[in-house]
Amino acid sequence: MITVQIGQCGNQIGRRFWVELAHEAATQSTAYDASMACNFRNVDSRSNGRLGIGSELATLRARAVLVDMEEGVVAETRRDPVFGELFDAAHLVTDVSGAGNNWAHGYGAYGPLHGDAVASACREALEACEGPPQGVVVLSSVGGGTGSGLGSWIVERLADDYPKLPKICVPVFPSADDDVVTSPYNAVLATRHLAECASLVIPLDNDALARRAIRAENGTRGFDELNDVAAQFLVHFTAGARYGGPTLGDVVSRVAPFPSLNVVAPGLAPVLPRRSNRRSKEPKTDAASYDSGSRLIDDACSWRSRLLTLTQRRGHFARAPFCEQKATLSLALLARGSFETDLSKSRNKLRASLVPWNRDDGFLFATCAVPPLRAPRAVACLANTSEIVVPLRTLRTRFESLYRRRAMLHHYTHYIDTDHFDHAAHALDDLIDAYDRLAASPHDMWPALVPPPRRDPSVG
Repeated sequence: MITVQIGQCGNQIGRRFWVELAHEAATQSTAYDASMACNFRNVDSRSNGRLGIGSELATLRARAVLVDMEEGVVAETRRDPVFGELFDAAHLVTDVSGAGNNWAHGYGAYGPLHGDAVASACREALEACEGPPQGVVVLSSVGGGTGSGLGSWIVERLADDYPKLPKICVPVFPSADDDVVTSPYNAVLATRHLAECASLVIPLDNDALARRAIRAENGTRGFDELNDVAAQFLVHFTAGARYGGPTLGDVVSRVAPFPSLNVVAPGLAPVLPRRSNRRSKEPKTDAASYDSGSRLIDDACSWRSRLLTLTQRRGHFARAPFCEQKATLSLALLARGSFETDLSKSRNKLRASLVPWNRDDGFLFATCAVPPLRAPRAVACLANTSEIVVPLRTLRTRFESLYRRRAMLHHYTHYIDTDHFDHAAHALDDLIDAYDRLAASPHDMWPALVPPPRRDPSVG
């Protein structure tokens, strides 16, 4: 697998992700093995030649492509005295002026200008994989200009170049008090492209990340802490790909079997402080769950573990409906560490919470024996639920409040025409409507209600 980090937010989360991976790799092996090869290349520093699995450790290079239209964050990453050398200079694509928090600038100007360079770097990274690549993980924010606009262009290009390769997008949605006035435009324009071109979309939002960070970091909620929460989730989400668990394709096929319904809500328990000696304000239930697999599984699906704000009400991904009508289409639990107790009761309870026609194929419980850093066990949760319409509808409402006044539209029409806005709004309406109809309709009517995929149905 390779990781494509786009924009300031994508690269900051990516930096923390690679720090976590490097620490984890250092605790697992002193040689270059298959688990390390999933995320790292092993190269001879003198010849830059590739060293295969089983070789002694030489110089590790991250299987990553770093993209930003400003140089600051990428340059800072490269200057890191410990981890900077992980990143291959040939896989960096930067500019100097930025996209000005403008999706159209990123998509309409920087896409054509830098798209071939990004595509070439992705191709080289994929070709350097030890075997068939498992997929591409794209990290970005959709509130600004580079991550949303250029990110949309890159994901679209990846879908065209690699239609059958799983493409997992992890965007950060803007919060309601985001200081970028045009973030609703950027987010809706980007969400259309991600939902249509990616195999799976796993959105995060800063409000939910901040709530998790406050508990884990004893009240601290700076961007470093938020990025660390996101990075911990990514490390757990990709653990199966490293350690012989479900591949990225396996997860995609189970949690998003229909390309048109591929936006899922993430959760993680526990979230740990960045420094192991820091006291955490995680609820006592989380602390107790270290010794209780069933409690930890339940916590991973609970309101307190969400990394995306679905509702202000407390509840559970798969139980205790937050609204009058709700459907959980599929649920994936990705567990790490030792789970010695009988978990059949927890698994059966969660499986029974799914829509009846998808209880067999729509439930995935996968375990990885390798524990996470700083904890004996952890569980990441992916829920394909109709409640995803809550953040999507919030984006749509904020978008409409700007668009009906044509506010700041002239900044965008310099690069694109207004058809992009209409198409994006209609696409988001279609996605919301599809989930709403599924939640409200009898299960025997469900197959007729699934909208056809808007792109190649073989994706993912």
